[in-house]
Amino acid sequence: TTWRIVDTPGHWGPQKLLQVVLPDQIERIVLVVDSTQPVAAAADYVYDIFTALRKGKGTRNVLIACHKSKHPKAKNGRRIKLQLRSELERLNNLKTSDGSGEDSHINWEQILNDTPMCSSNVDDDVIILEDIQKFCE
Repeated sequence: TTWRIVDTPGHWGPQKLLQVVLPDQIERIVLVVDSTQPVAAAADYVYDIFTALRKGKGTRNVLIACHKSKHPKAKNGRRIKLQLRSELERLNNLKTSDGSGEDSHINWEQILNDTPMCSSNVDDDVIILEDIQKFCE
């Protein structure tokens, strides 16, 4: 199996990623979320990726990897999913109320329920790599 891996820093934003790799070329995407940080910035990235992938064709598989999950200030996967959903709904309301004509009836709860999540810590990167490998097969 051959994988093309594109690792982008978060400050790139999804727009730059989608300039490097077109949505139709993406078979699998792993979005890494820092479990110790607020999810607002990650939600903005996730929103743009999901909406871009919805417009494309073919298989769209996304894995959300929650990193630093054993840190004392880390949120668990369930909390991250709830906060992501709230932020995604807020972003959707903002972006659809600006008259852009985007679909305002996106069921973010269902999308996130259908999206696999995994957790890792700095000490157990092997676990997240195994989850990512299974996801990519």
